[in-house]
Amino acid sequence: MTVKGLKRYTVKGEMYCYHRASGTRLMATFGTPEFFEELRVAEEKAKGRPAAIDGTLAAAIALYKTHHRWLDLAPRSKSDYEKVLAYLEPLSRMPLASIDRAFIAGLRDKAFAKRKRRFANYVIAVLAAVFGVATERGKMKDNPAKGVRQIPKPKSAPKANRAWKANERAAVMDAAPPALKLAIALGMYAGLREGDVISLPRNCVQDGRIVARTNKAGVDIAWPLHSTLAEVIEQAASAEAARAEKDRLAGKLAKPAAMTLCVNSRGTALTGDGFRSSFFKLIGKLEEDGRVAPGLTFHGLRHTIGALLKEDGASEEDIAIALGQKTIAMARHYSQEANHRTRMTAATIAFDPIKRNKAGA
Repeated sequence: MTVKGLKRYTVKGEMYCYHRASGTRLMATFGTPEFFEELRVAEEKAKGRPAAIDGTLAAAIALYKTHHRWLDLAPRSKSDYEKVLAYLEPLSRMPLASIDRAFIAGLRDKAFAKRKRRFANYVIAVLAAVFGVATERGKMKDNPAKGVRQIPKPKSAPKANRAWKANERAAVMDAAPPALKLAIALGMYAGLREGDVISLPRNCVQDGRIVARTNKAGVDIAWPLHSTLAEVIEQAASAEAARAEKDRLAGKLAKPAAMTLCVNSRGTALTGDGFRSSFFKLIGKLEEDGRVAPGLTFHGLRHTIGALLKEDGASEEDIAIALGQKTIAMARHYSQEANHRTRMTAATIAFDPIKRNKAGA
């Protein structure tokens, strides 16, 4: 394990760690939660910030950030949690003993009034995670966020992440700019989440498949390339080569290739904020033109694939495997890898007309 900013050396089999910036020796065993808590305090000291006072919300949050529940979060989830933690910053010095269910319910209601339902419910979820760790470590007697109800979705509200209709999929792919088209195609024809699309390495295409491990669930997938997706990948590669040639002719220094498959119009790695901004701008324009109905989201593409496969007779187990979901009992864990490629091929044939024709030949 590599930890930046540390000076480490071993004497007679014992490791000594010092935080360079603050000159603090870290006494806890390297790699333990206690070690990372000492490291956090040292880093705050180096930045001139006071360390969190034990028994406060700030200390509970700091403790949570040393736990695997935080460390194992997918990048997108961690980013969403950080927004909630920033919102809670004014309460950082509040004693944990003063926080009860009534207080959290009131906090939920204030967040709902200011930031709407989804954010208010996220506040409950994040606090439940923070206090869950604090309870395990003996900092609290029980978890005050447990049992606080989330704000229900209004019955009149449209369904979130609805499936895309065929004409909407065609309209979006037709209108998407080159820098956005590949990312959308990966969601549309491989069912990948946004975070997985953005982080896919350039070498993810192997033997005619998209091979990756999902960020959220840590599940290995191997989607056979849908014919349209294969075309879009080729188009993106050609566009990248043309951009490099244009720069060469203009006498510009060659840029190192991005490590990711999806890049922006400048040839650098696509970011989550950049993708969402461009995506919703495109969808908004298509809504104005009447080419798509309201309610399209990128995550809705996973629902689309799930619906298409279900309509074509795929089992729930096959759909779960196709979408990289951990809903299969551990008893079947070892057979999953052996059956994975056969099932994935059958799943792709179900909605790829070119592969379906070949299979029926």
